[in-house]
Amino acid sequence: MTPPRSPAGAPAVIHAGAPLSRDEAEHLLREAIGQSDAEQAEAIVESRRESLTRFANNEIHQNVTSFQHALTLRVRVGRRSGTAATNRLDSSGLRQVADRALAIARLSPEDADLPDLAPPAEYRALEAFVPATAASTPEERAQAVGTVMSDAESRGLNAAGALTATAGSIGFANSRGGFAFQPETSAQFTCTVRSETSSGWVDLHRRDVGALAVEALGRAAIEKAERSRDPVAIDSWPAGWASGSPGSARRWWKIRGTRAPSAARSTTRAPRGGAWS
Repeated sequence: MTPPRSPAGAPAVIHAGAPLSRDEAEHLLREAIGQSDAEQAEAIVESRRESLTRFANNEIHQNVTSFQHALTLRVRVGRRSGTAATNRLDSSGLRQVADRALAIARLSPEDADLPDLAPPAEYRALEAFVPATAASTPEERAQAVGTVMSDAESRGLNAAGALTATAGSIGFANSRGGFAFQPETSAQFTCTVRSETSSGWVDLHRRDVGALAVEALGRAAIEKAERSRDPVAIDSWPAGWASGSPGSARRWWKIRGTRAPSAARSTTRAPRGGAWS
């Protein structure tokens, strides 16, 4: 069997577990564009499936999966354009969004700088989809966070956080025959461990849920909470540090293995794709 091919001639790639397949995305986009009476049109369809396991007080209290779909259509009438969006992907919904976009275009002012639609082209797919993340099950996520909760409880600590696995896809097409498709996955583990006098926190994002190393990451949060138990007053700053300096305070808290007070970290964010240490 010959694999289905994109208008640019590139062979289609099957991504098992993606919430919307390449063929499904192209069919929806072509139908949406075909429903429009405008001179030209282009559309984007986005699909997302997010699975979440949330825990608090060393117990799982939420294990859910949500689905989201949206299609955005932009049409052109001369030098005018109009855009409308819908989360109804049936034929009736696509016809309605096409009519709304056309009505908006007819009421919009002309744009002398309106660019032409992109011609068909071949687009290189990104290596952004991990099947294991898309196939993540409630049982697997529960087992991963369960180890962290048990460890925290055995040390008299309280763990709370969430493990999320997300699969998504995005497709683009226009009336000139252009088409592109890209699936992706993402995973996140965040955990706060507390005692009566301390806390430890970790947060990490990866495309591969297995690369999160949940057990090791949870252990890091536990160790931070344990190292910062029963804090004592600081009589003097280490030599060479200016007392009261926000930068000095952050360095001191980092050495202590704890999170700085909110006033000292209100403008500080964890690096994208990384974790605080």
